[in-house]
Amino acid sequence: MKRAFCLLLTLAVLMGALPVHAEDENYAEIAGQITEVGEDYLLMVDSELGEVHVWLNEETVYEGIEAPALAVGQYAAVLYDGRMTRSLPPQITALRVGVYSIRGEVIAICEDYMLIGQEDDLGEVIVRFAQEMPELAAGQSVIVYTNGMMTMSLPPQTSAIGVQEQTEDAGIGAE
Repeated sequence: MKRAFCLLLTLAVLMGALPVHAEDENYAEIAGQITEVGEDYLLMVDSELGEVHVWLNEETVYEGIEAPALAVGQYAAVLYDGRMTRSLPPQITALRVGVYSIRGEVIAICEDYMLIGQEDDLGEVIVRFAQEMPELAAGQSVIVYTNGMMTMSLPPQTSAIGVQEQTEDAGIGAE
C-alpha cells in the first residue's frame, strides 16, 4: 500500500499534477532605501551592493504598499530570483517588493535596540538594528521600516532596515 502511494505520488509529480519547488532555486533578497522611482523600475541603495536597479513588471507582487505609493526615501525589501547583471549599477527583476512600516514614538533606547510604542494595536515593539543604530531620543516620533518579519513574543521584536524621523511628509504612502 505504501509503495503504491509513493508510486502514484511520483507519477503525479512527473506529470505536473503537483507543484514541486526545485531545491536549487536561488531566490535572494536585498533591502535598502529607495532613491528613485520610475514607471517600471526603482533604484535603491543596499548596504552590501550599493545602488541597485530594480525592474518592476506585471508579475511583481507588492506587500505592505500599493505600487503607485512607492516613494523616494522609503525602505524596501525586494525578493528576486537570484539573477543579477554585472552592470553598474547591477540590475535585478523584482518578484516581490515589500515596504513594511511601523509608526510610533521611541519609549527607550538600549545598546542595540529601541522600544517604540506603536500608533496601532500592536502596542510596544522591540526594534533591533543589524547595523549602526541611528541617533534617536526618547519621545521622538519615528517610522521604522522592516523586512516584514516580527516575532510573536510579548513584546514583539523585529529588525530595522531603516528608520526615519516622522514628519508631515516623511514616508509618503508608507502604510
